[in-house]
Amino acid sequence: MTLTVKDLAGHTIHTAALGPQQSGLHGFAWDGADDAGAAAASGTYTISVAAVRSGAAVAAQALSAGRVLGVSLDSGVTALDVSGLGRQPYSAVRQIL
Repeated sequence: MTLTVKDLAGHTIHTAALGPQQSGLHGFAWDGADDAGAAAASGTYTISVAAVRSGAAVAAQALSAGRVLGVSLDSGVTALDVSGLGRQPYSAVRQIL
């Protein structure tokens, strides 16, 4: 499995080879450094994961965690204000800790 961090312009900032993983949820904490080890600029980044089994790509989804700061109803849709992630639809929630 490989994890990629990109800036808003779509430039790859950091790539982490996570090696073989079992199915399920796995944690990863990015230290904010680019591939050269320098601190990445302050800003918004996206993460993605790619997984391969026996040479063929398999579905993998990157999830982010954050503290819920508030809940609102926008046009009949429940939304959560999540620290570090902004407003997210409740339908995007995959796990509550």
